[in-house]
Amino acid sequence: MFRLERYAPDFPAFVGRTLTPGALLELNGTAGACVNILPTEEEKAPVLLSYYPNPFNDELTLELAPGKAVDYQLIDVVGRLRMQGMGSGKMRLSTRDLNSGIYYLIVNGQSAGKLVKR
Repeated sequence: MFRLERYAPDFPAFVGRTLTPGALLELNGTAGACVNILPTEEEKAPVLLSYYPNPFNDELTLELAPGKAVDYQLIDVVGRLRMQGMGSGKMRLSTRDLNSGIYYLIVNGQSAGKLVKR
């Protein structure tokens, strides 16, 4: 599910840009510009891991079932990628550089949960 807003062709952001179907609106846009769009409904990834504590402070632990490896991402509420990696077993992630707020854990491309940094 997504939201779509229709703007008039003379909308200021369109000035000087082509509105040809299929063309990118950004002057130097890329096809991969929307890779971090969050789902509007949380979809749970298969239970491959546990994460704790939640809320967290300076460290977050991801613990996977034996023999499982995953790609993970932490995305903020604006959709910006704040942390990513690949791992297996028990992983302790330093979150000292993250601001307080809400984050979404994405595992193997699927939403795995909502986390809060204090």
